[in-house]
Amino acid sequence: MAGKREIRVGQLRLVNGARQESPANLSIEERRSLLPAVGRGKGRLFVLLELSGGVFGRRELSQDLIAVVVEEYLHSPGTVTYGLRQAVLLANTVLLRANAQVSSEHRVGGIACVVLRDGEAFVAQAGWPMVYLMHRESVQAFPDTTLVEEDSSMLGQRQIAEVRLFRASVYTGDTILMTDGPMARQLGITRIGQIVSGGVEHAMSNLETLAPPEDCTAMVIQIGEPATQASTRAEQWAFMPVETPPIPDAEPLADDTPATPVWMHEPDVSPEPYEEPFEAHESPQVERPRRQSPVPARIRGTFKAFGKGMRTFGERMLPDQSPARSSSQSRRQGARTRRGRDKAASHPHWGIAAAIAVPILALIFVGGYTMYRNWSLQNQFQALLDQATLKRDIALGSVESPTVARDYWLEVIALADQAGAMQPEHADVELLRSQAEAEIDRINGVTRLGQAHKLYEYSAMGSVPSRVIVAGLDVYVLDRGAGRVYHHALNEPRNALRNPDADQVLAQEGQPIDGQNIGSLVAIAWMKEGGERQAGELLILDRDGLLIGFDPSWEQLSIQSVGGQEEWRSPLALNTYDSNLYLLDAAANQIFKYPDQRFGDAPQQWIQQDDVDLSAAIDIGIDGNIYVLYNDGKLSRYYAGKNAPFEVGPMPQPMTRADALYLDMEEVTQYIYIADGSGMRITQLDREGKFIRQLRSSLDQEGAFQGLRGLYVDETGDKLYYITANALYVAAVPPVQH
Repeated sequence: MAGKREIRVGQLRLVNGARQESPANLSIEERRSLLPAVGRGKGRLFVLLELSGGVFGRRELSQDLIAVVVEEYLHSPGTVTYGLRQAVLLANTVLLRANAQVSSEHRVGGIACVVLRDGEAFVAQAGWPMVYLMHRESVQAFPDTTLVEEDSSMLGQRQIAEVRLFRASVYTGDTILMTDGPMARQLGITRIGQIVSGGVEHAMSNLETLAPPEDCTAMVIQIGEPATQASTRAEQWAFMPVETPPIPDAEPLADDTPATPVWMHEPDVSPEPYEEPFEAHESPQVERPRRQSPVPARIRGTFKAFGKGMRTFGERMLPDQSPARSSSQSRRQGARTRRGRDKAASHPHWGIAAAIAVPILALIFVGGYTMYRNWSLQNQFQALLDQATLKRDIALGSVESPTVARDYWLEVIALADQAGAMQPEHADVELLRSQAEAEIDRINGVTRLGQAHKLYEYSAMGSVPSRVIVAGLDVYVLDRGAGRVYHHALNEPRNALRNPDADQVLAQEGQPIDGQNIGSLVAIAWMKEGGERQAGELLILDRDGLLIGFDPSWEQLSIQSVGGQEEWRSPLALNTYDSNLYLLDAAANQIFKYPDQRFGDAPQQWIQQDDVDLSAAIDIGIDGNIYVLYNDGKLSRYYAGKNAPFEVGPMPQPMTRADALYLDMEEVTQYIYIADGSGMRITQLDREGKFIRQLRSSLDQEGAFQGLRGLYVDETGDKLYYITANALYVAAVPPVQH
């Protein structure tokens, strides 16, 4: 196994022909976790920045952009390439904001970032800068052509810059060259191998000699000792063009993606891959950026002076802890001690002064520490707030890519939550969070419900409420788990029950009716008035084929038997249409139809196609067509027993699971509603499958949709009734905005 490998780095920055000692547009950064077992770290980051325009103000702006790139990469979650992309996009936003604040010179820029980690080089590039990777006798350029004019990857000219991402394996003896546009155009690809051969010192000398007359920048990164082939003539070096597929904005390249093939021919003996951590070695040309202490100079000076005073005070006040002395030394020390005691006896105020000084110094120390801690927390809070603001600006500029914008808004919320934990109810934090939540809702097509009111809580043993039906002020709920059907009476505002303390159970398993006991409950449905029916009634079906009817006008239960229960396998849902009864039986792969006034006869098999698969169906809705909902969120439509053309339109958040379906054929405004308990949402479609919106609980009642199982929508009254794991709720539904 390979041991630690040295990395030699050389930096060159020429301005007006003069070499700069501390390049502001170059950076080398590496931060490791104090705990070796925590992750692989972010690797070592190298950054080269290029800005257009005059010298005045360019250095300061370069420092700001470099700092933004470094901090964003080091603190971005996820993969290396995702962090690099985020860092470049954030630098673009900062440059855009800087340009917006001046009316004279607007700068554009380019950037190249290289991360070395685990034997691989990750490259992010935008604008003019180039990255070259030398391995034995091959040169690979990232990208494969040098940019001459401006393109969509330039920083500072549009809201979202194009970021190019690459990845390749690196080995001991390899060399990486990073250059800005002027240097890249001056050198040319055919000369790169010869220029950087022979080590960092030789490469830096060549670069300075061959540099163009314009201001230019370069960085050389040597991994281990130079390869033996480094002296090969330039014309023998092979140029390997980059072949990297485009990377979608919303899917950053994963760290475990196989590396793009780099070398034309594999060597006879495999080169030794480098391993981290590195033992850094600085050549005479190395220019490392000086780290600035996060503590202001005045505070550092105060603590330094205080520490010196405390040390002196301790030396004078604390017992001597020096090593054993010789007898002559002891005698001399004893004499000094006696003279000191005599002097102290002649000056008793020294003891009083010491007694006063100790608590004063302690108070000063505690006060200084408190001041520093408050200053540090305030700085952390402000940094989080600034970062959230920058993320917001990127999100606002990503209008053409809703998926990208949504990811940035989610980051704004995460940063706002961190800042809010430090300073709760801070106005700026609340503003950022509310803006992000509103924009995410807009992107996802979300409409928030009004205040939800709990109507009833189901606490019976094994309770599993699942189906709700509303008829006027009467609400009926099926609880299969407890084997009950509940009957609730609403008040006039429909936000509470008229009789919450009364017995709410209408029927239950084992209850005798006309000499027959109710069996295991299967489903309930509402049969509207029509034909011989003068009023609507509730229908309750049990597993033995007993159909119980409840007439709310007379408040009486009646029973009859339905035929053909021997054909049932596992009936799930019951629905009605035009006085006919329809029963979904997924296990039997059929929808059974019972015609009006002939419920006791054997049912008709309504599905007429052999290739229909209803095994995952969970619910049905009828409007002349029958809509079948499956547990994975799929929705199909059938007419006259056969599949009818129907396609659900694109959604901001596609359905992957569903729990219940609702539609009402007789409402003026007709929509389809699909409940998704795991996603805590209700998806609203029109009758042709077009996405209308998502309904979610209000932000101050985020958990109100937890365990959503059943729903009923009163479109004319703008009310939603829904069942969760153990309760019945009602909430106001805002009208659809066309």
